[in-house]
Amino acid sequence: MTERRETAARLAPRSGDHIQVFAEANFDKRCDFESLCYVRGCSGFGGVARHAFTREFVESISAQMAAAIGDKWSEWGSERVMSNIVAANVPDAVVLPHPKYADCHKMKQGVTKFIHFIGSCRFIGRTYARLGAQVIDTL
Repeated sequence: MTERRETAARLAPRSGDHIQVFAEANFDKRCDFESLCYVRGCSGFGGVARHAFTREFVESISAQMAAAIGDKWSEWGSERVMSNIVAANVPDAVVLPHPKYADCHKMKQGVTKFIHFIGSCRFIGRTYARLGAQVIDTL
C-alpha cells in the first residue's frame, strides 16, 4: 500500500479526479496503511475464499477512506479500490500472472488466455465480437 500510494501521488495531478488514483494517493491518511498490502488488479478477476475477511474489515477501511477523501469515496470505482485491498490482505493471496490474465487494453496476442473487457472496451475495434465468435465456433 505504501508503494502504490507513492506512485499514485505522482500520477494524481495528471489523472484528474479519477477515484482509483485519488484514493490510492490518499492511502497514507489511513491509520494502518503501512501494515496493509495492496494489489492494483482487475476486480473483474477477483475471487476471495469464503470467510477470508470480515465485514468489519471492509467497514473499517471504508470509514477511514471516507474520512480521508470525503464524498469522493462514494463514487463509482471505489469498489475496485476496496476489492484490491481485500484481495491483497486475505491469507495466502495470489495474484494471477499477467499477461496470461489481462484486461482488453493489455492483452497479448497468443499469450493472454483470459480477458476482462472493461467498460466500453468491448465495443471498440470489434475484438470482443471477433473473439466471442471464435469461441462460439469451437462449441
